[in-house]
Amino acid sequence: MRILAIDGGGIRGVIPARVLVELERESGRRISELFDLLAGTSTGGIIALGLAKPDQSGAPQFSATDLLSLYTSEGPTIFPKTSLGFLRPSLFGRANAHRAIGAVLNPRIYGNARYHPEGLEKTLYRFVGDALLGSALVPVLITTYDAVSKRPVLLRSTDPTAGRMRMIDVARATSAAPTYFPPVSSEGLAFIDGGVYANNPSSVAFFDALSTGHGSETVTLVSLGTGRPPKRSLTYEEIETQNWASLGTGFVSTMFDAGSEIQDVAFSHLQQSGRLNGYWRFQTILEGCNAAMDDASTGNLQALVRIAESMLASRVAEIDEIVNRLTAGRA
Repeated sequence: MRILAIDGGGIRGVIPARVLVELERESGRRISELFDLLAGTSTGGIIALGLAKPDQSGAPQFSATDLLSLYTSEGPTIFPKTSLGFLRPSLFGRANAHRAIGAVLNPRIYGNARYHPEGLEKTLYRFVGDALLGSALVPVLITTYDAVSKRPVLLRSTDPTAGRMRMIDVARATSAAPTYFPPVSSEGLAFIDGGVYANNPSSVAFFDALSTGHGSETVTLVSLGTGRPPKRSLTYEEIETQNWASLGTGFVSTMFDAGSEIQDVAFSHLQQSGRLNGYWRFQTILEGCNAAMDDASTGNLQALVRIAESMLASRVAEIDEIVNRLTAGRA
């Protein structure tokens, strides 16, 4: 049972996309031919859906290289530079500026999201069109969260009900990050980014595999992160005296990072004890770039690619081992 799990992280999805380019290049196969389950949260969910989408002949429509190009070409459309004024208008810029101001001054009218979803939705439609989740070439598991019932929701391509959903709607549901994009309304539900409970979907995918009868010793898991900001040591006084905004923002990032790290620790222990067939986690420090999930500037996109390539250069032997493991026994 070969599982690929991809974290959320907005435009930083460039990093796992670049890793996947390397896996396809080294193996000579598409990702949907290498793995038995693709799991993703937010930007990771979009990548998973793209890699599993069939073309009219039933072959994979997109390569990992196509996905990487999607970020570099469409990132500025999804996250246009608007600030809180009209100094740098761009596509949907005026709409986003209105929304950003309204979110601060009157969220009851304007909503509380800083970006208008039109840019994201148009990009997703050009990308996956009206394809159904159930048409995925390989089982796909996407995380989202219903803010009305306060419960996590797992959208499985193999589930008859979820399988009738359009990929574009699933992609919007998993990527509706609070304060960035408005939630997705569906039959009285309000779907928001699955990162609120599983920014790293590795555990969700692993236990889903176990629930379908696979033993842990049969599982090979490749987990791809979107990078984490450099650690900055704070004194007790700095932590205790931070203002509410800084404290809240910092701890949201801390919760995401901590949740991912504890999974890495757990899976590493399973691997060392022989209860996993294989486990690899690709995560890196975001040095020399803006760690914000919405900085789609050309310079930042280039920096993210360089960071991913530096990480890959340090793990060449592991890439080779992964490719050997994923292609073993496959015609």
